[in-house]
Amino acid sequence: MFRKPAGYNREVLLLRLKSGIEVGFIWPGWRDRSATALVARENNVTASAIVQEILSSSSLDPSKVTVLPTPSSPMPYETTPLRPEFIGEHLPGNTRWNGTHVRYLTPAERTPYKLTITNGLLYDAQGAPFDTTTSRTLWTPQGGRAIFVMDARGALYSSPHHILGQFHHSSFLSGAPVAAAGELSAKNGHLHLISDHSTHYRPPRRFTRQLLDNLRRQGVQIDDHQVEYHMPLD
Repeated sequence: MFRKPAGYNREVLLLRLKSGIEVGFIWPGWRDRSATALVARENNVTASAIVQEILSSSSLDPSKVTVLPTPSSPMPYETTPLRPEFIGEHLPGNTRWNGTHVRYLTPAERTPYKLTITNGLLYDAQGAPFDTTTSRTLWTPQGGRAIFVMDARGALYSSPHHILGQFHHSSFLSGAPVAAAGELSAKNGHLHLISDHSTHYRPPRRFTRQLLDNLRRQGVQIDDHQVEYHMPLD
C-alpha cells in the first residue's frame, strides 16, 4: 500500500515487470497534455527494451507509445522557417535594413550564446545562472527579457542584445529554421516568463508548446500562466 503526498494531483500505478524492472505509470505525465508518462528506476536497460516488455504482456496499442529521446540522442523537433521578407538580410547592401545587415553566427560563434539546464535551472555558456535583469529586447526596451531560439535538437540560445538591423532571432542559427523563438525572462537561473514574440519567425503556438515540453522534461518549472502569446493559433 502507498499514499500520494499531500497536494499531489496525479494518478500513479507502480509495477514490477517479470524482468524485475520497477516502473511507474503517471497520469497526466505533463501538465499541458493528457498523455501518461512511463518512468523506470533502472538505468542500465534501454527505454525501448522496457517498452517492448510491457507491450508483449499487455494489450496496449504500440502506435500510442512514444519512446522519448535521451539527452545524448534528442528527437528532432518540428521547425518553422524564416519569414520570406527577411531572406538576404545578412548581406551587405540588402534592401531590408537601410544600410545595415544582420549578423549571422557561425557554429563556433553561437556557442557563447548557448544555455544549459541543470536541476531545473538555466545556466549561460560560462556556467553562471542565467539572468535577464540587464537584458533588453526591441519589444521590452525597459529591460528584463532576452531573445532566444530553440533548434531542432532542443538546444537553446539566448542573447541579452536585440539590435534593430544587426542582431535578431535569425542571428543564432544563421537564418535557418527554428523549433521555437521569442523572449525569456529569468533571474538567478529561475525561469519566470516565456514570450513567443518573434517577427522573424512568427511561430504558431505549437512551437512554443514543444519548447515548454522540452523545458519541463528537463525539470524546469514553468506554468501556463507564465507563457505570453503574441503569435497566431496553429
